[in-house]
Amino acid sequence: MSSKPKSPIFLKSIASLIFVIFLSLFIAQRANKSKTSFQRIAGFITSLENTHVNFQGKDTSKYRYLSIDNYHKPFQLFIGKSKGDFTPKLDKIDSLEVGQAVTIYFDENNKTKNSLVNNLAYFIDSDQKAIFIKGNFEKYLAYGLIGFCVIIILILFILKKKGKIT
Repeated sequence: MSSKPKSPIFLKSIASLIFVIFLSLFIAQRANKSKTSFQRIAGFITSLENTHVNFQGKDTSKYRYLSIDNYHKPFQLFIGKSKGDFTPKLDKIDSLEVGQAVTIYFDENNKTKNSLVNNLAYFIDSDQKAIFIKGNFEKYLAYGLIGFCVIIILILFILKKKGKIT
């Protein structure tokens, strides 16, 4: 009776996990950027809402949609404070008013370019005072993924050494 040949998954798995580690390093690098490293735009608030016409059904206590006069789409800000939420480091968004001048430090990527909102605002200032600072969610996610991948890589090496995989 012939045994089924083992699938050569070792190298494919290692390559995939290394790719995930590089993506995680990119996310960690972005999460650790200083305020001045982001794109910066200053303008006057044209609207500040807890709902958006294209995002009905989102928890209105956890999101704010901030539009300014010289940026073509609103910024979606997550401000959840419930247990398990990735709470912002600083959140004074609800103290802002329409017509107030703000400076927003944000990122732009292929996903946000094609989205109806930009959800990559990291810092918001008004009158040179911090109003919003995004939380550490991305940093924790990146480091968690890196740790997970390292553990799986170690398990793969052990399984290869024992002859369980090829």
